[in-house]
Amino acid sequence: MESSCQRKALAIADKIESHLGLKVKLSEPMHKHTSFRVGGPADFYLEPTTVQELSAVIDLLLEAGVSFKIIGNGTNLLVSDNGYRGAIIRLGPRYASWLREGNQLWAEAGISLPVLAKRAANEGLSGLEFLSGIPGTVGGALYMNAGAWGSTIGAKVVAAWVLKGQEMVQISRTELDFAYRYSNLQKQTILAAQFQLQEATSAEIQELMAGYLRRRQESQPLGLPSAGSVFRNPPDLKAAKIIDELGLKGMVIGGAQVSPVHANFIVNLGYATASDIYRLILEVQSVVEQETGIKLKPEIEQIGFTSP
Repeated sequence: MESSCQRKALAIADKIESHLGLKVKLSEPMHKHTSFRVGGPADFYLEPTTVQELSAVIDLLLEAGVSFKIIGNGTNLLVSDNGYRGAIIRLGPRYASWLREGNQLWAEAGISLPVLAKRAANEGLSGLEFLSGIPGTVGGALYMNAGAWGSTIGAKVVAAWVLKGQEMVQISRTELDFAYRYSNLQKQTILAAQFQLQEATSAEIQELMAGYLRRRQESQPLGLPSAGSVFRNPPDLKAAKIIDELGLKGMVIGGAQVSPVHANFIVNLGYATASDIYRLILEVQSVVEQETGIKLKPEIEQIGFTSP
């Protein structure tokens, strides 16, 4: 027998599907949509393909009083085993158009960073090679000003587009603010961005990309599910070095482990729960603070957890 909550969920899903023709998944397991491969069910899950669909979905959810979270590839995300009480809206491969304009590349928020780097390389445009091994999307990278090897995505952006009501609104470079793992786009719904690049030969670009990928393979635990760097680096320090020097490499809680390869990675050994990963994050924070006085701040976003 259906509960009142189930009937309400079905009614909301039916309204979205009938108004927009957009498939809504109910009680969708989030372990299917996060790089940690953990996470309980979201009440609603959907993937709009256009700005118009996205805007209409948000309007319908707000009208129904349903909270929502927009994600990309789930590569910087830890979702509770209890899941998410609301709608997960994914801007992924179905929202991933791109266009070259001179030495600039315009890309929608759902395009993956390795694909964007490859598109730029194929066009003979250099500047995004460092993104080739980062498994996120443009939207997520702009949100956190993703970076690697001394480069950041924010440094390449000349304009961004966000959702305002039902419109796609441009934000110029002078209005953008990027810093370490921060952008002033974090309270916006990011739709697209324009990147300033420079021409280079295919051989030059491929050499840079190969070098970045080689360094990543040598220094990161790519064989197990993870979400990249777990903690932000404190000013003038490296979180990985702090964790390593305290002997925390290899620490295990349940099926979650501080990677023996890179101390700022937590990996899923294949049987971790979100709770295992969350408790390991808290334990590392606790030990580091007790031993050094430094409070490590998580870089990954955590959804559905309550502070102890």
